[in-house]
Amino acid sequence: MRPGPHEPVETGLVKKMQLRAILMAGRLPSGVKAPDHIVPPPDAPESAIDDFLAAIEELKQFKGQFAPHRMLGEIEHDKFLRLHLIHCAHHLSHLRPKAAVGSV
Repeated sequence: MRPGPHEPVETGLVKKMQLRAILMAGRLPSGVKAPDHIVPPPDAPESAIDDFLAAIEELKQFKGQFAPHRMLGEIEHDKFLRLHLIHCAHHLSHLRPKAAVGSV
């Protein structure tokens, strides 16, 4: 929602087509590697779940103008909200249940 530590990108036809494809598919494209500095560690603490839920609540309450996306540039509010939810679903898809205590 806030500007990141990156330079704004030029938004052209290719970027608009990429955004449209993501919104239509309802998922992020496979094979895109996130920068190392934003990849969560494999041993993220349980509190990361609460942080994630707080971020979703902040997104839900946000009525302002979204900062430009680091790769896709300026995006209309409703489309950016959908993109954020697709991104959230992507993160949730990586969760795996812990083995139950005492299970074989």
